[in-house]
Amino acid sequence: MGSVLQFIKTYLHLILFVIFQVFAITLVVRFHAFHKIFFFNTSNTVTGNIKSFFNQINEYRNLRDVNRSLVNENIYLRRFLKENFYIQTKDTFFVNDTLYKQHYVYIPASVIGNSVDKENNFITLNKGELSGIEKGMGVFGPEGIVGVVEDVSDNFSLVMSLLNSKAIISPKINELNLSQGKLVWGNRSPYYAYLLGINRYEKVKPGQLVVTSPYSKNFPENIAIGIVEDVQEIDGSFLKAKVRLSTSFSQLREVYVVKDLFKEELNNINNQIESQN
Repeated sequence: MGSVLQFIKTYLHLILFVIFQVFAITLVVRFHAFHKIFFFNTSNTVTGNIKSFFNQINEYRNLRDVNRSLVNENIYLRRFLKENFYIQTKDTFFVNDTLYKQHYVYIPASVIGNSVDKENNFITLNKGELSGIEKGMGVFGPEGIVGVVEDVSDNFSLVMSLLNSKAIISPKINELNLSQGKLVWGNRSPYYAYLLGINRYEKVKPGQLVVTSPYSKNFPENIAIGIVEDVQEIDGSFLKAKVRLSTSFSQLREVYVVKDLFKEELNNINNQIESQN
């Protein structure tokens, strides 16, 4: 208590000055219209700037939640794409009676480990078998194809990145509706891959979009892979196309894992064919 009284005694003149100053300003603002308008405009501006500042902080803190909301919304919308359904036609009793069966479902996951500068790059996801992920499932992101699940545990998945010397993808050149050749990485750049095994008579040229083929075992058709940047003729019979990849692997954060609902049925059919041969 004594220290408080000592503080008041020491700064009494300053305290009285501040009190009278505030009282005087209050009287001026209250009884003079011009000063009242100026005061309220100034206070509103300051208050608005403070609120805007804290609002920007809150928006930044909520970016993760907003991003996850967008991922879930993308999954919901992707469910209705044509490529996501298998068209089954019954023509025995009804003409043009077409039923749509769900072909793919998508499991959202976050990237928690990633490399882009090695000969064989891998990506670690924060979901595994308990979330329905299995070995061999395709993985793609908001910009395009990412890779294929190589191994899984209960809670994590290891994905063979497209930036891997062993990665091979079945491509399609969208403008030509051409499903031919294979897409391989074959270099140390995270930006490019190569399209090999295309007949030299095909009209492949820079600017054409490369997407996943309908013959792909891991992906739905028409998932973006990249854009053709350069085309060369190899051995007089085939073309080699340099493709700039759609996915920015160094900035990859959220992905979708593709679950093929017909995979087991197709595997059983293929196994029967192989056993007969």
